[in-house]
Amino acid sequence: MSEEQPPAAGELSFERAEFEGQAPSALSCAFCNKPITGQYWQISTRTACEQCRDSIARQLGLSQSSSSFLRASGYGVAAGLAGCIVWIAIEKLFHIQIGFVAIGVGYLVGKAVRKGSGGLGGKRYQVLAIALTYAAIALASLPDLLEAVAHSKASDSAANSAAAGPPSLGGFIWACALLIGIALASPFLQGTENIMGLFIIGIGLYEAWKYTRPATVQVLGPYSAVAPPAPPLALGTHAAD
Repeated sequence: MSEEQPPAAGELSFERAEFEGQAPSALSCAFCNKPITGQYWQISTRTACEQCRDSIARQLGLSQSSSSFLRASGYGVAAGLAGCIVWIAIEKLFHIQIGFVAIGVGYLVGKAVRKGSGGLGGKRYQVLAIALTYAAIALASLPDLLEAVAHSKASDSAANSAAAGPPSLGGFIWACALLIGIALASPFLQGTENIMGLFIIGIGLYEAWKYTRPATVQVLGPYSAVAPPAPPLALGTHAAD
């Protein structure tokens, strides 16, 4: 049997490869289950008909498009927001902080981003998943920051509060940006006292990275599903007596 060398991981190869000898019989596509009567391909060890091969090739191309990245971003933001809300709810209801929720947030975001990428993942999806996971974990500290700000304002005198007047739109935007910045830096603001928390956050980020690793897709073929004609039967010759 002779065939082209398999492509490197993550690359596609549509080079022709042929079998010598009898081809397998009663082939069916592993993706659509339809019988194969002509040519077929091997996609990551699974048999594929021409129609499914073309469909998968299009999907691989779309996974690198901006629309796919935007879809994965939307899925990841939704998953990160859900994880952040769950973290805040646990803290407020039970008055405890469970750092291991960070691992669940990484899992949710990683799976959501991978789904948005069409199940193929890739480096830019890994970066996206890690960023969204960290943001979801860090922004869970926003309620505590808002409570601290409210407590600080309540401690001011009534005269100073009246003199200050309502904040401007620019001041409000600046205050929101400052709060978000502090929240994003909050995991590192406790210094060595939060070593275990940083370690758990690292595990959560690893979960997000792991579930968005690029899928290895090898496409080999086409092969022929039609058996070649049998060689002629060799008959022996006998000399007459």
